[in-house]
Amino acid sequence: MNRPASISITVLLVAAIGGLVALAAGAVLLLSAYANFKNTSELVLDSAKSFMESLEADVKQHLTPAEAIVEFLVQQAANGELDPALKHESVLMLSGALAAAPQVSDIAVWQRDGRELVVARGENGRLVVETEDNHEKQDLKEYLNWVRANRKLVWNEPFRVDGKTLVSVAAPLFREGEYIGTAAAGVSVEELSALVDELGNAYGITGFIIYGEDRLLAHSRLPQLPTAALDTDNPLYDVAALENPVIDGFLSIPADFTGPEAAFDVREIRVNNDVFLALSREIGDFGNVSWILGAYSPRSDWDTQIKRLHQSIVGGLFLLGLAILGAIILSRKVAEPVRKTATATLKIGNLDLDRIEPLPPSRITELNDQANAFNQMLDGLRWFETYVPRQLVRRLIQQKDKSAVSSRELELTVMFTDIVGFTANSETKKPGDIAAELNQHFEILNQCIEAEGGTLDKYIGDAAMAFWGAPEKQVDHAQRACRAALAMAEALSEAGHEQRIKIAIHTGPLIVGNIGAVGRMNYTVIGDTVNTCSRIEKLAGDLDDGKSAIILVSNVTANYLDDKFELMKAGQFSVKGRKKPVTVFRLSANSIPQ
Repeated sequence: MNRPASISITVLLVAAIGGLVALAAGAVLLLSAYANFKNTSELVLDSAKSFMESLEADVKQHLTPAEAIVEFLVQQAANGELDPALKHESVLMLSGALAAAPQVSDIAVWQRDGRELVVARGENGRLVVETEDNHEKQDLKEYLNWVRANRKLVWNEPFRVDGKTLVSVAAPLFREGEYIGTAAAGVSVEELSALVDELGNAYGITGFIIYGEDRLLAHSRLPQLPTAALDTDNPLYDVAALENPVIDGFLSIPADFTGPEAAFDVREIRVNNDVFLALSREIGDFGNVSWILGAYSPRSDWDTQIKRLHQSIVGGLFLLGLAILGAIILSRKVAEPVRKTATATLKIGNLDLDRIEPLPPSRITELNDQANAFNQMLDGLRWFETYVPRQLVRRLIQQKDKSAVSSRELELTVMFTDIVGFTANSETKKPGDIAAELNQHFEILNQCIEAEGGTLDKYIGDAAMAFWGAPEKQVDHAQRACRAALAMAEALSEAGHEQRIKIAIHTGPLIVGNIGAVGRMNYTVIGDTVNTCSRIEKLAGDLDDGKSAIILVSNVTANYLDDKFELMKAGQFSVKGRKKPVTVFRLSANSIPQ
Protein backbone atom coordinates (compact mmCIF):
# COMPACT_ATOMS: atom_id res chain seq x y z
CA MET A 1 0.00 0.00 0.00
CA ASN A 2 2.80 2.42 0.85
CA ARG A 3 3.99 3.06 -2.70
CA PRO A 4 6.62 5.81 -3.13
CA ALA A 5 5.07 9.24 -3.73
CA SER A 6 6.72 11.37 -6.41
CA ILE A 7 4.39 14.36 -6.82
CA SER A 8 3.68 16.98 -4.14
CA ILE A 9 0.18 18.44 -3.98
CA THR A 10 1.76 21.70 -2.80
CA VAL A 11 3.58 22.08 -6.14
CA LEU A 12 0.38 21.44 -8.06
CA LEU A 13 -1.68 23.92 -6.00
CA VAL A 14 0.93 26.69 -6.17
CA ALA A 15 1.14 26.38 -9.95
CA ALA A 16 -2.64 26.41 -10.32
CA ILE A 17 -3.40 29.16 -7.79
CA GLY A 18 -0.74 31.47 -9.27
CA GLY A 19 -2.64 31.62 -12.52
CA LEU A 20 -6.06 31.67 -10.83
CA VAL A 21 -5.27 34.75 -8.76
CA ALA A 22 -4.41 36.75 -11.85
CA LEU A 23 -7.52 35.57 -13.70
CA ALA A 24 -9.82 36.16 -10.73
CA ALA A 25 -8.56 39.64 -9.78
CA GLY A 26 -11.05 41.40 -12.02
CA ALA A 27 -13.91 39.32 -10.69
CA VAL A 28 -12.87 40.12 -7.11
CA LEU A 29 -12.94 43.84 -7.80
CA LEU A 30 -16.41 43.56 -9.30
CA LEU A 31 -17.64 41.57 -6.31
CA SER A 32 -16.15 44.12 -3.89
CA ALA A 33 -17.81 47.01 -5.69
CA TYR A 34 -21.12 45.16 -5.75
CA ALA A 35 -20.87 44.43 -2.03
CA ASN A 36 -20.03 48.06 -1.17
CA PHE A 37 -23.10 49.36 -3.01
CA LYS A 38 -25.40 46.65 -1.78
CA ASN A 39 -28.37 47.84 0.28
CA THR A 40 -27.59 46.99 3.89
CA SER A 41 -31.12 47.29 5.22
CA GLU A 42 -31.95 43.62 4.65
CA LEU A 43 -28.89 42.55 6.62
CA VAL A 44 -29.83 44.83 9.49
CA LEU A 45 -33.40 43.51 9.51
CA ASP A 46 -32.33 39.86 9.41
CA SER A 47 -29.83 40.38 12.22
CA ALA A 48 -32.37 42.33 14.29
CA LYS A 49 -35.08 39.72 13.75
CA SER A 50 -32.74 36.93 14.80
CA PHE A 51 -31.76 38.78 17.96
CA MET A 52 -35.33 39.65 18.98
CA GLU A 53 -36.48 36.07 18.42
CA SER A 54 -33.58 34.88 20.56
CA LEU A 55 -34.41 37.39 23.30
CA GLU A 56 -38.08 36.34 23.36
CA ALA A 57 -37.18 32.65 23.35
CA ASP A 58 -34.74 33.08 26.25
CA VAL A 59 -37.25 35.07 28.32
CA LYS A 60 -39.96 32.45 27.74
CA GLN A 61 -37.52 29.65 28.50
CA HIS A 62 -36.63 31.41 31.75
CA LEU A 63 -40.29 31.61 32.81
CA THR A 64 -41.46 28.25 31.49
CA PRO A 65 -40.12 26.29 34.53
CA ALA A 66 -42.60 28.18 36.73
CA GLU A 67 -45.46 26.96 34.53
CA ALA A 68 -43.99 23.46 34.48
CA ILE A 69 -43.81 23.33 38.28
CA VAL A 70 -47.43 24.45 38.68
CA GLU A 71 -48.58 21.94 36.06
CA PHE A 72 -46.61 19.26 37.89
CA LEU A 73 -48.27 20.15 41.20
CA VAL A 74 -51.71 20.12 39.53
CA GLN A 75 -51.00 16.63 38.20
CA GLN A 76 -49.65 15.42 41.54
CA ALA A 77 -52.78 16.69 43.27
CA ALA A 78 -54.99 14.94 40.73
CA ASN A 79 -53.01 11.71 41.26
CA GLY A 80 -53.35 11.94 45.03
CA GLU A 81 -49.62 12.57 45.54
CA LEU A 82 -50.08 16.16 46.81
CA ASP A 83 -52.46 17.39 49.49
CA PRO A 84 -51.88 20.99 50.72
CA ALA A 85 -53.35 19.95 54.08
CA LEU A 86 -50.40 17.57 54.66
CA LYS A 87 -47.57 19.94 55.49
CA HIS A 88 -44.62 17.54 55.68
CA GLU A 89 -45.36 15.81 52.38
CA SER A 90 -46.10 19.15 50.70
CA VAL A 91 -42.80 20.65 51.92
CA LEU A 92 -40.87 17.70 50.50
CA MET A 93 -42.58 17.94 47.11
CA LEU A 94 -42.25 21.72 46.86
CA SER A 95 -38.61 21.60 47.96
CA GLY A 96 -37.81 19.01 45.32
CA ALA A 97 -39.55 21.00 42.62
CA LEU A 98 -37.78 24.23 43.64
CA ALA A 99 -34.37 22.54 43.74
CA ALA A 100 -34.88 21.33 40.17
CA ALA A 101 -35.68 24.83 38.82
CA PRO A 102 -33.01 27.43 39.77
CA GLN A 103 -34.91 30.17 37.88
CA VAL A 104 -37.88 29.89 40.23
CA SER A 105 -37.71 31.87 43.49
CA ASP A 106 -40.81 30.74 45.38
CA ILE A 107 -43.41 27.96 45.29
CA ALA A 108 -46.61 28.20 47.34
CA VAL A 109 -49.71 26.13 47.95
CA TRP A 110 -52.90 27.25 49.67
CA GLN A 111 -55.51 25.10 51.31
CA ARG A 112 -59.17 25.71 50.59
CA ASP A 113 -59.50 27.96 53.65
CA GLY A 114 -56.54 30.13 52.57
CA ARG A 115 -53.86 28.68 54.83
CA GLU A 116 -50.57 29.11 53.04
CA LEU A 117 -47.34 27.07 52.74
CA VAL A 118 -44.38 28.67 50.95
CA VAL A 119 -40.99 27.20 50.06
CA ALA A 120 -38.68 30.04 49.02
CA ARG A 121 -35.07 30.34 47.92
CA GLY A 122 -33.30 32.25 50.64
CA GLU A 123 -29.77 33.57 51.01
CA ASN A 124 -26.96 31.41 49.60
CA GLY A 125 -29.58 29.30 47.84
CA ARG A 126 -30.95 27.76 51.04
CA LEU A 127 -34.62 26.77 50.96
CA VAL A 128 -36.85 28.50 53.51
CA VAL A 129 -40.26 27.16 54.55
CA GLU A 130 -42.94 29.64 55.67
CA THR A 131 -46.58 29.21 56.69
CA GLU A 132 -49.36 31.73 57.24
CA ASP A 133 -52.95 31.42 58.47
CA ASN A 134 -54.48 34.15 56.19
CA HIS A 135 -57.95 33.93 57.81
CA GLU A 136 -58.12 37.73 57.93
CA LYS A 137 -57.00 38.36 54.34
CA GLN A 138 -60.20 38.77 52.38
CA ASP A 139 -58.37 39.98 49.27
CA LEU A 140 -56.36 36.76 49.20
CA LYS A 141 -59.51 34.65 49.47
CA GLU A 142 -61.06 36.58 46.61
CA TYR A 143 -57.93 35.97 44.54
CA LEU A 144 -57.98 32.23 45.29
CA ASN A 145 -61.65 32.05 44.35
CA TRP A 146 -60.83 33.83 41.09
CA VAL A 147 -58.07 31.32 40.28
CA ARG A 148 -60.41 28.48 41.17
CA ALA A 149 -63.10 29.84 38.85
CA ASN A 150 -60.62 30.03 35.95
CA ARG A 151 -59.74 26.33 36.37
CA LYS A 152 -56.51 26.81 34.44
CA LEU A 153 -53.03 28.34 34.63
CA VAL A 154 -53.11 32.13 35.04
CA TRP A 155 -50.25 34.63 35.12
CA ASN A 156 -50.62 37.30 37.79
CA GLU A 157 -49.59 40.91 37.91
CA PRO A 158 -46.20 41.47 39.61
CA PHE A 159 -46.43 41.69 43.39
CA ARG A 160 -43.98 42.40 46.18
CA VAL A 161 -43.46 40.13 49.18
CA ASP A 162 -40.62 39.65 51.65
CA GLY A 163 -38.48 42.32 50.02
CA LYS A 164 -38.64 40.99 46.45
CA THR A 165 -40.90 41.49 43.46
CA LEU A 166 -42.21 38.35 41.77
CA VAL A 167 -43.86 37.44 38.51
CA SER A 168 -45.99 34.41 39.26
CA VAL A 169 -48.27 31.81 37.72
CA ALA A 170 -51.02 29.98 39.61
CA ALA A 171 -53.55 27.19 39.07
CA PRO A 172 -56.27 25.51 41.16
CA LEU A 173 -55.75 21.98 42.51
CA PHE A 174 -58.49 19.41 42.02
CA ARG A 175 -58.75 15.77 42.99
CA GLU A 176 -61.58 13.76 41.51
CA GLY A 177 -63.33 17.00 40.61
CA GLU A 178 -63.12 18.43 44.14
CA TYR A 179 -61.19 21.66 44.75
CA ILE A 180 -58.47 21.10 47.38
CA GLY A 181 -56.33 24.21 47.07
CA THR A 182 -54.19 26.40 44.82
CA ALA A 183 -50.54 26.21 43.71
CA ALA A 184 -48.29 29.02 42.46
CA ALA A 185 -44.66 29.54 41.41
CA GLY A 186 -42.85 32.83 41.08
CA VAL A 187 -39.75 34.24 39.36
CA SER A 188 -38.13 37.34 40.80
CA VAL A 189 -37.63 40.39 38.64
CA GLU A 190 -34.02 40.38 39.84
CA GLU A 191 -33.60 37.00 38.11
CA LEU A 192 -35.16 38.45 34.94
CA SER A 193 -32.77 41.38 35.13
CA ALA A 194 -29.83 39.00 35.49
CA LEU A 195 -31.02 37.13 32.39
CA VAL A 196 -31.36 40.34 30.39
CA ASP A 197 -27.92 41.45 31.58
CA GLU A 198 -26.40 38.12 30.55
CA LEU A 199 -27.96 38.30 27.09
CA GLY A 200 -26.84 41.89 26.74
CA ASN A 201 -23.24 40.97 27.53
CA ALA A 202 -23.39 38.09 25.06
CA TYR A 203 -24.69 40.26 22.19
CA GLY A 204 -23.01 43.53 23.12
CA ILE A 205 -26.28 45.39 23.66
CA THR A 206 -28.34 46.77 26.57
CA GLY A 207 -31.59 44.89 27.12
CA PHE A 208 -34.72 45.80 29.08
CA ILE A 209 -38.29 44.67 29.69
CA ILE A 210 -41.14 47.13 30.25
CA TYR A 211 -44.37 46.04 31.92
CA GLY A 212 -47.38 47.76 30.39
CA GLU A 213 -46.60 51.29 29.27
CA ASP A 214 -44.00 52.67 31.67
CA ARG A 215 -43.12 50.25 34.47
CA LEU A 216 -39.71 48.62 34.57
CA LEU A 217 -39.69 44.81 34.78
CA ALA A 218 -36.06 44.02 33.96
CA HIS A 219 -32.81 45.91 33.38
CA SER A 220 -29.19 45.33 34.31
CA ARG A 221 -29.31 48.33 36.71
CA LEU A 222 -32.59 47.36 38.36
CA PRO A 223 -30.95 45.56 41.34
CA GLN A 224 -28.95 48.74 42.06
CA LEU A 225 -32.00 50.99 42.41
CA PRO A 226 -33.13 51.84 45.97
CA THR A 227 -35.93 49.62 47.20
CA ALA A 228 -37.48 52.19 49.51
CA ALA A 229 -39.87 53.29 46.76
CA LEU A 230 -41.30 49.79 46.37
CA ASP A 231 -44.14 48.32 48.41
CA THR A 232 -47.14 46.06 47.97
CA ASP A 233 -49.04 48.80 46.13
CA ASN A 234 -46.07 49.71 43.90
CA PRO A 235 -44.11 46.53 43.23
CA LEU A 236 -42.35 47.89 40.11
CA TYR A 237 -40.26 51.02 39.42
CA ASP A 238 -41.36 53.58 36.91
CA VAL A 239 -39.01 53.65 33.90
CA ALA A 240 -38.11 57.20 34.85
CA ALA A 241 -36.30 55.85 37.93
CA LEU A 242 -33.52 54.57 35.65
CA GLU A 243 -32.75 58.10 34.43
CA ASN A 244 -31.83 56.51 31.10
CA PRO A 245 -32.24 58.98 28.20
CA VAL A 246 -32.28 56.20 25.57
CA ILE A 247 -35.18 54.31 27.17
CA ASP A 248 -36.94 57.62 27.95
CA GLY A 249 -36.63 58.50 24.27
CA PHE A 250 -37.86 55.04 23.32
CA LEU A 251 -41.10 55.64 25.23
CA SER A 252 -41.61 59.15 23.90
CA ILE A 253 -41.29 58.63 20.14
CA PRO A 254 -43.15 56.37 17.69
CA ALA A 255 -41.42 53.57 15.81
CA ASP A 256 -39.51 54.62 12.70
CA PHE A 257 -40.44 51.39 10.94
CA THR A 258 -41.59 47.84 11.61
CA GLY A 259 -39.55 44.78 10.74
CA PRO A 260 -40.65 42.01 8.38
CA GLU A 261 -43.79 40.11 9.43
CA ALA A 262 -44.25 42.74 12.19
CA ALA A 263 -41.64 40.86 14.19
CA PHE A 264 -40.24 43.99 15.89
CA ASP A 265 -40.19 47.80 15.84
CA VAL A 266 -37.12 49.96 15.26
CA ARG A 267 -36.50 53.43 16.68
CA GLU A 268 -33.55 55.69 16.02
CA ILE A 269 -32.87 57.67 19.20
CA ARG A 270 -30.53 60.66 19.41
CA VAL A 271 -28.92 61.49 22.74
CA ASN A 272 -26.74 64.60 22.45
CA ASN A 273 -24.30 63.72 19.64
CA ASP A 274 -24.83 59.96 19.83
CA VAL A 275 -27.29 57.89 17.81
CA PHE A 276 -28.76 54.63 19.10
CA LEU A 277 -30.88 51.95 17.46
CA ALA A 278 -33.57 50.51 19.74
CA LEU A 279 -35.41 47.29 18.89
CA SER A 280 -38.61 46.24 20.63
CA ARG A 281 -41.19 43.48 20.52
CA GLU A 282 -44.47 43.19 22.40
CA ILE A 283 -45.56 39.85 23.87
CA GLY A 284 -48.74 38.90 25.74
CA ASP A 285 -47.95 35.42 27.00
CA PHE A 286 -47.73 36.26 30.70
CA GLY A 287 -50.98 37.83 31.79
CA ASN A 288 -53.40 40.48 30.65
CA VAL A 289 -50.76 43.22 30.56
CA SER A 290 -48.34 43.15 27.63
CA TRP A 291 -44.57 43.06 28.05
CA ILE A 292 -42.24 45.06 25.83
CA LEU A 293 -38.94 43.29 25.17
CA GLY A 294 -36.36 45.82 24.09
CA ALA A 295 -32.67 46.32 23.44
CA TYR A 296 -30.50 49.14 22.19
CA SER A 297 -26.92 49.79 21.14
CA PRO A 298 -25.00 52.53 19.30
CA ARG A 299 -25.74 52.75 15.59
CA SER A 300 -22.03 52.33 14.90
CA ASP A 301 -22.15 48.79 16.35
CA TRP A 302 -24.67 47.76 13.70
CA ASP A 303 -22.58 49.34 10.94
CA THR A 304 -19.50 47.48 12.13
CA GLN A 305 -21.35 44.16 12.13
CA ILE A 306 -22.61 44.79 8.61
CA LYS A 307 -19.10 45.59 7.36
CA ARG A 308 -17.80 42.39 8.89
CA LEU A 309 -20.63 40.48 7.24
CA HIS A 310 -19.75 42.01 3.88
CA GLN A 311 -16.14 41.01 4.30
CA SER A 312 -17.15 37.47 5.14
CA ILE A 313 -19.38 37.28 2.06
CA VAL A 314 -16.63 38.62 -0.19
CA GLY A 315 -14.06 36.26 1.26
CA GLY A 316 -16.41 33.33 1.06
CA LEU A 317 -17.27 33.98 -2.58
CA PHE A 318 -13.60 34.37 -3.40
CA LEU A 319 -12.62 31.11 -1.74
CA LEU A 320 -15.59 29.28 -3.23
CA GLY A 321 -14.75 30.39 -6.74
CA LEU A 322 -11.11 29.59 -6.22
CA ALA A 323 -11.92 26.15 -4.90
CA ILE A 324 -14.24 25.37 -7.83
CA LEU A 325 -11.71 26.47 -10.46
CA GLY A 326 -8.91 24.70 -8.66
CA ALA A 327 -10.87 21.47 -8.42
CA ILE A 328 -11.47 21.51 -12.20
CA ILE A 329 -7.78 22.08 -13.04
CA LEU A 330 -6.25 19.74 -10.49
CA SER A 331 -8.06 16.70 -12.05
CA ARG A 332 -9.63 13.64 -10.56
CA LYS A 333 -6.35 12.45 -9.07
CA VAL A 334 -6.87 15.09 -6.38
CA ALA A 335 -10.68 15.22 -6.28
CA GLU A 336 -11.43 11.51 -6.10
CA PRO A 337 -9.31 10.71 -2.99
CA VAL A 338 -10.69 13.79 -1.23
CA ARG A 339 -14.25 12.76 -2.10
CA LYS A 340 -13.67 9.25 -0.78
CA THR A 341 -12.12 10.64 2.41
CA ALA A 342 -15.06 13.00 2.94
CA THR A 343 -17.59 10.21 2.37
CA ALA A 344 -15.78 7.88 4.75
CA THR A 345 -15.44 10.66 7.33
CA LEU A 346 -19.20 11.28 7.26
CA LYS A 347 -19.74 7.58 7.94
CA ILE A 348 -17.35 7.81 10.88
CA GLY A 349 -19.38 10.75 12.19
CA ASN A 350 -22.40 8.41 12.19
CA LEU A 351 -20.28 5.55 13.58
CA ASP A 352 -21.02 3.40 10.50
CA LEU A 353 -17.56 1.83 10.72
CA ASP A 354 -18.65 -1.50 9.27
CA ARG A 355 -19.62 0.26 6.00
CA ILE A 356 -16.21 1.92 5.45
CA GLU A 357 -13.60 0.50 3.12
CA PRO A 358 -9.90 1.41 3.65
CA LEU A 359 -8.75 4.32 1.45
CA PRO A 360 -6.54 3.36 -1.50
CA PRO A 361 -2.95 4.70 -1.77
CA SER A 362 -2.12 7.79 -3.85
CA ARG A 363 0.95 8.96 -5.77
CA ILE A 364 0.47 12.43 -4.28
CA THR A 365 2.49 12.61 -1.06
CA GLU A 366 -0.01 14.42 1.12
CA LEU A 367 -2.97 12.34 -0.08
CA ASN A 368 -1.01 9.14 0.43
CA ASP A 369 -0.13 10.22 3.98
CA GLN A 370 -3.77 11.11 4.52
CA ALA A 371 -4.92 7.68 3.35
CA ASN A 372 -2.43 5.92 5.63
CA ALA A 373 -3.40 8.05 8.62
CA PHE A 374 -7.11 7.55 7.94
CA ASN A 375 -6.74 3.78 7.64
CA GLN A 376 -4.79 3.65 10.93
CA MET A 377 -7.52 5.74 12.59
CA LEU A 378 -10.19 3.42 11.18
CA ASP A 379 -8.44 0.35 12.60
CA GLY A 380 -8.20 2.02 16.00
CA LEU A 381 -11.86 3.09 15.98
CA ARG A 382 -13.01 -0.41 15.13
CA TRP A 383 -11.26 -1.66 18.26
CA PHE A 384 -12.53 1.30 20.26
CA GLU A 385 -16.22 0.81 19.36
CA THR A 386 -16.12 -2.67 20.86
CA TYR A 387 -15.90 -1.09 24.31
CA VAL A 388 -17.99 2.05 23.74
CA PRO A 389 -21.83 1.95 23.38
CA ARG A 390 -22.19 2.92 19.72
CA GLN A 391 -25.93 3.57 19.91
CA LEU A 392 -25.52 5.97 22.86
CA VAL A 393 -22.80 7.93 21.05
CA ARG A 394 -25.03 8.20 17.97
CA ARG A 395 -27.88 9.55 20.04
CA LEU A 396 -25.62 12.10 21.72
CA ILE A 397 -24.33 13.19 18.30
CA GLN A 398 -27.91 13.67 17.11
CA GLN A 399 -28.54 16.03 20.05
CA LYS A 400 -26.15 18.55 18.43
CA ASP A 401 -25.75 20.18 21.83
CA LYS A 402 -22.64 19.79 23.97
CA SER A 403 -24.71 20.50 27.08
CA ALA A 404 -26.59 17.22 26.47
CA VAL A 405 -23.86 15.38 28.43
CA SER A 406 -23.72 17.91 31.28
CA SER A 407 -24.99 16.57 34.58
CA ARG A 408 -28.59 17.60 35.26
CA GLU A 409 -31.58 16.33 37.22
CA LEU A 410 -34.41 14.75 35.24
CA GLU A 411 -37.39 12.51 35.85
CA LEU A 412 -36.27 9.14 34.39
CA THR A 413 -37.21 5.46 34.47
CA VAL A 414 -34.58 2.89 35.50
CA MET A 415 -34.50 -0.87 34.86
CA PHE A 416 -32.47 -3.60 36.54
CA THR A 417 -32.35 -7.20 35.24
CA ASP A 418 -30.82 -10.30 36.74
CA ILE A 419 -30.74 -14.01 35.83
CA VAL A 420 -32.38 -16.21 38.47
CA GLY A 421 -29.93 -18.65 40.02
CA PHE A 422 -27.14 -17.84 37.58
CA THR A 423 -24.29 -18.27 40.07
CA ALA A 424 -25.42 -21.70 41.17
CA ASN A 425 -26.07 -22.87 37.60
CA SER A 426 -22.62 -21.68 36.48
CA GLU A 427 -20.64 -23.80 38.92
CA THR A 428 -20.75 -26.86 36.61
CA LYS A 429 -20.09 -24.96 33.34
CA LYS A 430 -16.87 -24.06 31.59
CA PRO A 431 -15.82 -20.38 31.55
CA GLY A 432 -16.15 -20.22 27.75
CA ASP A 433 -19.68 -21.60 27.87
CA ILE A 434 -20.63 -19.11 30.58
CA ALA A 435 -19.26 -16.20 28.54
CA ALA A 436 -21.06 -17.32 25.38
CA GLU A 437 -24.30 -17.76 27.29
CA LEU A 438 -24.04 -14.29 28.83
CA ASN A 439 -23.12 -12.69 25.51
CA GLN A 440 -26.21 -14.16 23.86
CA HIS A 441 -28.39 -13.15 26.81
CA PHE A 442 -27.11 -9.55 26.84
CA GLU A 443 -27.44 -9.27 23.06
CA ILE A 444 -31.17 -10.02 23.36
CA LEU A 445 -31.59 -7.54 26.24
CA ASN A 446 -29.67 -4.83 24.42
CA GLN A 447 -31.80 -5.19 21.27
CA CYS A 448 -34.99 -4.83 23.32
CA ILE A 449 -33.62 -1.78 25.18
CA GLU A 450 -32.49 -0.02 21.99
CA ALA A 451 -35.78 -0.83 20.21
CA GLU A 452 -37.56 1.27 22.85
CA GLY A 453 -35.03 4.11 22.78
CA GLY A 454 -33.43 3.14 26.08
CA THR A 455 -29.85 3.73 27.21
CA LEU A 456 -27.88 0.69 28.34
CA ASP A 457 -25.92 1.89 31.36
CA LYS A 458 -23.79 -1.07 32.36
CA TYR A 459 -23.45 -4.82 32.87
CA ILE A 460 -22.84 -6.06 36.41
CA GLY A 461 -22.01 -9.75 36.26
CA ASP A 462 -25.16 -11.40 34.95
CA ALA A 463 -27.20 -8.24 35.67
CA ALA A 464 -27.88 -5.25 33.40
CA MET A 465 -28.93 -1.68 34.11
CA ALA A 466 -30.68 0.67 31.65
CA PHE A 467 -32.66 3.90 31.76
CA TRP A 468 -35.13 5.90 29.64
CA GLY A 469 -35.73 9.65 29.28
CA ALA A 470 -32.19 10.75 28.35
CA PRO A 471 -30.20 11.91 26.47
CA GLU A 472 -33.24 12.83 24.34
CA LYS A 473 -36.48 13.78 26.06
CA GLN A 474 -39.03 10.94 26.22
CA VAL A 475 -42.35 11.85 27.81
CA ASP A 476 -43.38 8.17 27.75
CA HIS A 477 -40.16 6.85 29.35
CA ALA A 478 -42.03 4.66 31.84
CA GLN A 479 -44.12 2.99 29.14
CA ARG A 480 -41.02 2.44 26.99
CA ALA A 481 -39.25 0.69 29.86
CA CYS A 482 -42.23 -1.60 30.49
CA ARG A 483 -42.58 -2.45 26.80
CA ALA A 484 -38.86 -3.29 26.73
CA ALA A 485 -39.30 -5.60 29.76
CA LEU A 486 -42.18 -7.42 28.07
CA ALA A 487 -40.17 -7.69 24.86
CA MET A 488 -37.24 -9.19 26.82
CA ALA A 489 -39.49 -11.87 28.30
CA GLU A 490 -40.90 -12.72 24.89
CA ALA A 491 -37.52 -12.68 23.09
CA LEU A 492 -35.83 -14.89 25.70
CA SER A 493 -38.71 -17.33 25.51
CA GLU A 494 -38.62 -17.48 21.69
CA ALA A 495 -34.84 -17.99 21.75
CA GLY A 496 -35.36 -21.07 23.89
CA HIS A 497 -33.28 -19.82 26.80
CA GLU A 498 -33.54 -21.87 29.95
CA GLN A 499 -32.60 -18.98 32.20
CA ARG A 500 -35.30 -17.20 34.13
CA ILE A 501 -35.02 -13.43 34.47
CA LYS A 502 -35.91 -10.90 37.14
CA ILE A 503 -36.72 -7.36 35.99
CA ALA A 504 -37.34 -4.29 38.18
CA ILE A 505 -38.55 -0.88 36.92
CA HIS A 506 -38.76 2.36 38.92
CA THR A 507 -39.32 6.02 38.01
CA GLY A 508 -38.03 9.09 39.80
CA PRO A 509 -35.58 12.04 39.78
CA LEU A 510 -31.99 11.23 38.84
CA ILE A 511 -28.74 13.01 38.08
CA VAL A 512 -27.84 12.11 34.48
CA GLY A 513 -24.77 13.07 32.46
CA ASN A 514 -21.05 12.51 32.18
CA ILE A 515 -19.67 11.19 35.47
CA GLY A 516 -16.16 9.90 36.08
CA ALA A 517 -12.53 10.89 35.67
CA VAL A 518 -11.08 12.87 32.76
CA GLY A 519 -9.60 9.76 31.17
CA ARG A 520 -12.56 7.45 31.90
CA MET A 521 -15.99 9.06 31.63
CA ASN A 522 -19.38 7.33 31.66
CA TYR A 523 -22.73 8.74 30.56
CA THR A 524 -24.75 7.37 33.47
CA VAL A 525 -27.35 8.08 36.13
CA ILE A 526 -27.02 8.29 39.90
CA GLY A 527 -29.46 8.89 42.70
CA ASP A 528 -31.85 7.30 45.15
CA THR A 529 -34.08 6.14 42.28
CA VAL A 530 -31.29 3.80 41.11
CA ASN A 531 -30.85 2.39 44.61
CA THR A 532 -34.59 1.86 45.03
CA CYS A 533 -34.84 0.07 41.69
CA SER A 534 -31.97 -2.22 42.69
CA ARG A 535 -33.78 -3.04 45.95
CA ILE A 536 -36.99 -3.83 44.03
CA GLU A 537 -35.04 -6.22 41.82
CA LYS A 538 -33.85 -8.03 44.97
CA LEU A 539 -37.53 -8.32 46.03
CA ALA A 540 -38.24 -10.31 42.88
CA GLY A 541 -36.48 -13.29 44.44
CA ASP A 542 -38.89 -13.23 47.38
CA LEU A 543 -41.87 -12.99 45.00
CA ASP A 544 -40.69 -15.78 42.70
CA ASP A 545 -43.73 -17.59 41.30
CA GLY A 546 -41.75 -19.92 39.02
CA LYS A 547 -42.50 -18.01 35.79
CA SER A 548 -39.79 -17.48 33.21
CA ALA A 549 -39.90 -13.70 33.75
CA ILE A 550 -40.65 -11.90 37.03
CA ILE A 551 -41.33 -8.22 36.21
CA LEU A 552 -41.87 -5.80 39.10
CA VAL A 553 -42.70 -2.09 38.75
CA SER A 554 -42.97 0.53 41.47
CA ASN A 555 -46.15 2.46 42.16
CA VAL A 556 -44.47 5.59 40.74
CA THR A 557 -43.91 3.85 37.41
CA ALA A 558 -47.39 2.33 37.53
CA ASN A 559 -48.90 5.84 37.70
CA TYR A 560 -47.49 6.53 34.21
CA LEU A 561 -48.98 3.38 32.62
CA ASP A 562 -52.32 3.00 30.87
CA ASP A 563 -54.76 0.09 30.72
CA LYS A 564 -52.75 -1.70 28.04
CA PHE A 565 -50.41 -2.92 30.75
CA GLU A 566 -51.77 -5.62 33.06
CA LEU A 567 -50.69 -4.87 36.63
CA MET A 568 -51.32 -6.86 39.79
CA LYS A 569 -50.48 -5.40 43.17
CA ALA A 570 -47.79 -7.43 44.91
CA GLY A 571 -47.88 -5.47 48.17
CA GLN A 572 -45.90 -2.93 50.14
CA PHE A 573 -42.34 -3.73 51.11
CA SER A 574 -39.65 -2.09 53.16
CA VAL A 575 -36.45 -1.61 51.20
CA LYS A 576 -33.03 -0.81 52.51
CA GLY A 577 -32.21 2.88 52.51
CA ARG A 578 -35.82 4.13 52.44
CA LYS A 579 -37.94 5.06 55.43
CA LYS A 580 -41.26 4.55 53.68
CA PRO A 581 -42.33 1.21 52.23
CA VAL A 582 -42.45 0.83 48.46
CA THR A 583 -45.63 -0.37 46.74
CA VAL A 584 -44.77 -2.92 44.06
CA PHE A 585 -46.84 -4.30 41.17
CA ARG A 586 -46.31 -7.32 38.96
CA LEU A 587 -46.31 -6.58 35.25
CA SER A 588 -47.97 -9.47 33.46
CA ALA A 589 -46.14 -10.99 30.51
CA ASN A 590 -49.57 -11.20 28.87
CA SER A 591 -49.48 -7.44 28.28
CA ILE A 592 -49.09 -6.64 24.60
CA PRO A 593 -46.42 -4.01 23.81
CA GLN A 594 -47.72 -1.33 21.46
